[in-house]
Amino acid sequence: YFNNLKKKLIFFIPIVSKLPDYAYLLKKYNKIKNKKFSNLLLIGGGKTIDCGKIIFNFFNNKDIKLIILPTLLGSGAEITTSAVFFKNKIKSTIVYEEINLKKIIYSKELFNQASSKLKVYAALDCLCQSVESIWSKKADSKSIKYASLSFINSITYLKLTPIKRN
Repeated sequence: YFNNLKKKLIFFIPIVSKLPDYAYLLKKYNKIKNKKFSNLLLIGGGKTIDCGKIIFNFFNNKDIKLIILPTLLGSGAEITTSAVFFKNKIKSTIVYEEINLKKIIYSKELFNQASSKLKVYAALDCLCQSVESIWSKKADSKSIKYASLSFINSITYLKLTPIKRN
């Protein structure tokens, strides 16, 4: 799959903001808005994925497709139709009717290369995101199904993983 992507022009846009700040993301968008590409590849955790979705929203272009690669386990940002951002230090959410999602890639290699401590943090994040999703006012049978599976997988992983204290 990546061999096909290599044939296309790829831009790397690092997100280094502590919060997904709207003005910051608009500046990132302005740097690439005149470039020609058909896929926006998002690699990272929930914040980075949300930042990418906000930038994607600025394009307002159905021809651009999203490809998402969560860096460790994925905690839901990769499948939701919403994205969190801050505008003037006020937390807001964009909810899309539809996201032009082409592919989600989960990489066991990335997870396996992470430190034990980081893996535990990722599992705990998934656990928390699962509970939040199950309790959400917007939960439906599909989201509850996936959140429940994530919860069970997170608990199972944490039970099987010895946690070393420093």
